[in-house]
Amino acid sequence: MVRERWRRWRRVFRLDPAEEVDRELERHLEQRVRDYVARGMSPAEAERAAHERLGDLGHVREECKRLLEDDRRARASRYRVNVSWLDVKLGLRMLAKYPGLSIIAVVGMAVAIAVGTGYFAFIGDLMDPALPLDEGDRIVSVRNRDIARPGRDGLQFAHDYALWRDELASVNLGAFRTVSRNLMTEDGATHLVAVAEMTASGFTLARVPAMLGRPLLEEDQLPGAPSVVVVGYDEWQRRFEGDPDIIDTTVRLGETVHTVIGVMPDGFLFPVNHRFWVPLRLDAIAGPGEGGSLDVFGRLADGFTLGEARAELTTVGRRVAATYPETHEQLRPQIMPYTWGYIGFEGPEVALAVRAVQLAIGLLLVIVAVNVSILVYARTATRLGEILVRSALGASRRRVVSQLFVEAMVLSASAAVIGLVLAGTALRIAENYIRGGLIQPPFWVDFGLSAGVVIYATILAILAAGIVGVVPALKATGKRLQAGLQQVSARGSSLQLGGVWTALIVVQVGIAVAAL
Repeated sequence: MVRERWRRWRRVFRLDPAEEVDRELERHLEQRVRDYVARGMSPAEAERAAHERLGDLGHVREECKRLLEDDRRARASRYRVNVSWLDVKLGLRMLAKYPGLSIIAVVGMAVAIAVGTGYFAFIGDLMDPALPLDEGDRIVSVRNRDIARPGRDGLQFAHDYALWRDELASVNLGAFRTVSRNLMTEDGATHLVAVAEMTASGFTLARVPAMLGRPLLEEDQLPGAPSVVVVGYDEWQRRFEGDPDIIDTTVRLGETVHTVIGVMPDGFLFPVNHRFWVPLRLDAIAGPGEGGSLDVFGRLADGFTLGEARAELTTVGRRVAATYPETHEQLRPQIMPYTWGYIGFEGPEVALAVRAVQLAIGLLLVIVAVNVSILVYARTATRLGEILVRSALGASRRRVVSQLFVEAMVLSASAAVIGLVLAGTALRIAENYIRGGLIQPPFWVDFGLSAGVVIYATILAILAAGIVGVVPALKATGKRLQAGLQQVSARGSSLQLGGVWTALIVVQVGIAVAAL
């Protein structure tokens, strides 16, 4: 029975009738040739006789293709589920008719969807490797991983950066470090600000031109070059009142007077969340494992993939470890998506763990949906008379199930809308709290609800509707529909859940324990 149903669905969803006809004709001709050869004909004579017996092969092919397409259209129409606006209206009426059930179901699923979409949005912002820059997915982070002392992960020094920069062909590298400096403005006020000491290549890799003036250049990094600074848009507006003549003016950062050479456009905060940039000068590169630590980033060179860059860096890392075993024997340089290097994702196992947590949170919706489906089944049992009448008037089981699914979809869609509103509100509150603190989030983190989050919520709503609507509908419209009607008529509103629903409750408890 199951095999026959599967065979029917395969007939409906085959995509290329012409290819299937060609294969059938080829098999038919081969079988005919074998028959003729068995009767004593030579292979050439048998093939000629088979073609003559079949006639005009082109005409036969077109005719068979037409017949197959007609048959598939007929079968597809037989399995098509028609959903009308009346089904949606009936679903809305059911929401109003059973307010208690509707409130419990919508609120429960809305909270589950809000938790799921909120986590999806927050983690998606952190894990998404694509920066809001030109070809941002090709910008990477390069870091050392200490296999002996994991606490030392992420430490790479000027010596490491110089070696990687000179030997890697697959990645164009840059580096920076964050320092705190006192900014003294013209009014005499002093403000503690975070400054990025960055190579000029950082602006080249970001591919964002300066709004005023120019960014850092290679000559700014040379020993003895004048002290210069590039200012971010927000600081230009706040500290310098948006002065259009700021270029070539001087500001004091710490003990050094810097000349302002450029202002970056609004929203540019690369590499992480910086608003002041000064040249990174490595005129006195220390030996292996010495000197200050740097953050190294890069952009994949044209024609190279992330996998190729990883392979090249592994080769370079082995050569460096052999040359400097005292400091680099336990170090393993890694290339990863840029954002991973700044949120603690030092390896794929961490990302896998984060996704596992997301799956566990998603199970919360399954738990709620199973609870709601039991309540919906109890409501459906009171409508067995209506279902039986519709079946007697010619409605197929598929049509009845689709009707009940649409009703559940109205329920879950309402929950999804409320859930998205709750998630958006919670994310805005979290954003205001985080941005109001001392530590600012990276510039690529956006706490809004993206199109991907809405799509994710829609998928959750469809999943919930399937559990809430289809499962009870299949149970209520099974072969024992008549027996179920007699049972309801004899016992009033009592309901026997049976083995299926008992098993669902057991599974639900198991999922709840596993999720916790």
